[in-house]
Amino acid sequence: MQSPFPSHQAAPASNSQALLNATAGQWLEIAYQYFQGDQIDKALEAANWSLAVDIRQPEAWNVRGVALNLLNQWDSAMEAYDEALAIDHRFEQAWFNRGVLFQERGAWARAIVCYRQVLRLNPEAHGAEKQLAKLESGLGLHGRTDDRPVKPMLLSA
Repeated sequence: MQSPFPSHQAAPASNSQALLNATAGQWLEIAYQYFQGDQIDKALEAANWSLAVDIRQPEAWNVRGVALNLLNQWDSAMEAYDEALAIDHRFEQAWFNRGVLFQERGAWARAIVCYRQVLRLNPEAHGAEKQLAKLESGLGLHGRTDDRPVKPMLLSA
């Protein structure tokens, strides 16, 4: 696995040992910071490092999926969401993000199933409720009716 830093830029020497000893949670925080700076490639690498430390984290798989989705690597993104759900089938964010991915790819029936699952897990999940209403009313069947893209969900950012 590669460093989350570009090959032409090594980790700062003062932080190198800290990065080598970082916990899975610390790598996730680094990933979230990269997302905030729209550095999706680096966010993906940090998520990969987090998984290298502890592969059984649904949150890290979800973060990996979000990054891959944003990089238009949809099959790999779906695999990451599926990994998150294999670890924790009640992981709401992964269900939502599967719905987003299916919706974006035109698989509306599958997106509806995912959004319904989110609402079973959390009846207060307004993002899923909104997307489900769009799809069930037929708006999603003819493409988006507004200019705002549906964004994958992160736990914190």
